[in-house]
Amino acid sequence: MKLAALAILCASPIWAEEFAPFDVAQVKTFHIGEVTAKSKTTAIQAERLIPVLRERIAARLRELGLSESGGPADVRITASLNVDSDRRTAARRRPLHQYDYRGRLFISIRAGKANALVWQKFPSFSEDESKWFEERLHRHVDRAMSGFPPKN
Repeated sequence: MKLAALAILCASPIWAEEFAPFDVAQVKTFHIGEVTAKSKTTAIQAERLIPVLRERIAARLRELGLSESGGPADVRITASLNVDSDRRTAARRRPLHQYDYRGRLFISIRAGKANALVWQKFPSFSEDESKWFEERLHRHVDRAMSGFPPKN
């Protein structure tokens, strides 16, 4: 009896859609949802980082041949950036391998009606100065997005 119920469930189109392997070749559109940036330091203005995040993620997906959709799309992207400062008193000198600004970038790509996770990445990175952090953010996003599409 249990085996028959499992066979019927596996044959249903709902089960097939939710648990079918993700095929990047079938994806044509993307939508960038919530993008947030938080900074605990005043040297880095978080509101200036959000447009950079959005544009770099969109550019990377356009390079893959996807087009941006204003409404429903094949995949939905969310991103979050958290930046913290590691400032110490000016009298204390730090070794060169310790940085002033540390950040963690979260990028998540989901698909289907079930909002199934397709790919996510959350690298951390460090920069010496706030100006370098803001200028190099596009490089950090590109490095993180280099792993998409996922390899089967």
